[in-house]
Amino acid sequence: KTTFLAKMSHELRTPLNAIIGYSELSVEELEELPKSPETDEIIRYIQQINKSGFNLLTQINDILDISKIENGKVDLNITVFELKPLIEEILLEVQVLAVKKNNTLSFIPGKDVALLKGDRDKIRQILVNLVGNACKFTNGGEVKITAVDENSPNGHWAIISVSDNGIGIDSQDIEGLFEPYEQRGTSKRQREKGTGLGLAISKRLCQLHGGNITVES
Repeated sequence: KTTFLAKMSHELRTPLNAIIGYSELSVEELEELPKSPETDEIIRYIQQINKSGFNLLTQINDILDISKIENGKVDLNITVFELKPLIEEILLEVQVLAVKKNNTLSFIPGKDVALLKGDRDKIRQILVNLVGNACKFTNGGEVKITAVDENSPNGHWAIISVSDNGIGIDSQDIEGLFEPYEQRGTSKRQREKGTGLGLAISKRLCQLHGGNITVES
């Protein structure tokens, strides 16, 4: 199944990229024409095509990611990098979603957590998943990122948390939350579209770093 999904995902990305590219080009050309209600309506239709294409491409990329992880084909590019600029990038990326849901975003860094050692792109991917989920299921609330350091017998770790005051998740739904293709929770939560792979990918990327991911609600 994993091999089939990986091959099909590669095949699907080529026409999708064409749909996204030509829809963007079409909107640019239409915006140069004289304004009219008909033109504005066509632009809205094409923008919806573009948005749907991006959503589908995101889901396909998730399938490719989990396939690579399950096949052991993900290599980490370990470097030492600053945490604060990374968090600022993430907050900027999810700002549109936060504004749409009337949420505020904040980052509270621990005084001793300035540098991290790991794969910056993979850690970014984990945090974008978590912060994006928090924004999706919170309306008119706060999404907060905190970071503290922890010395333990098995090393020196950064503990990064994403918290929100959104709808939460029932205790019985927490089991299996990080398994592939699972979408657990209330009916409100189930109405959100997606592959159900974001948290599964996040957990496996944490484990590749020797770390872990947990949830409380």
